[in-house]
Amino acid sequence: MVTYYLDAYNIIHCSEPLRSIVHKSVDAARDMLIGMLAEYGALTGEQVILVFDGGSDPSALTDTTPGRVNLSLVYCEGRTSADAYIERAVFETSDRLNVVVVTADRAVAQSVRGMGALVLRPQSFMDQIASTLSECRARKRTPARTKFGAALSERLSEQSRATIETLRGSVSSQERCLSDGKLTKKGRAGRKTTGSQTIRQRDRSSQP
Repeated sequence: MVTYYLDAYNIIHCSEPLRSIVHKSVDAARDMLIGMLAEYGALTGEQVILVFDGGSDPSALTDTTPGRVNLSLVYCEGRTSADAYIERAVFETSDRLNVVVVTADRAVAQSVRGMGALVLRPQSFMDQIASTLSECRARKRTPARTKFGAALSERLSEQSRATIETLRGSVSSQERCLSDGKLTKKGRAGRKTTGSQTIRQRDRSSQP
């Protein structure tokens, strides 16, 4: 499973959709980022760790944010920077090949690359999230028949559909003829039986 380490404010200030919001409200940009990451983690099953610089929330070092799947929020203590926390976390990770660090800081990028982790720039990662969320939402809106293929009649040409309708009409006519023929035979059989019964009744009445 892939684990992403993200420098929260680095992403907010470097990605296009969030940068336009942060000038109006830092809290709104942060909440938007958290919401997107929570949905991304839930859909992909990948672990996302969003790291905030020290001073963002001095009440706790780590907040797993109950109710959010595969998303952890880390608030660094004191003056510890998100960069320092991420470098230390990658260093302490045994499976570094499955670690991706999202940052625009060149020094941090070189450091974690040297440890074996992958690096993504904030805008590239945000594009990846937007694409994934868009595909998943579109899949949810897709009608069931589209998932399993269109109906046969929808894939045929107009001429083919007209031919099929003609054949269906012909078959229906034959079925009606056969049905009428069966009814006629039953009627004849009924009349014969009635005639035989009448003859037998006459014979009995003529007997002394």
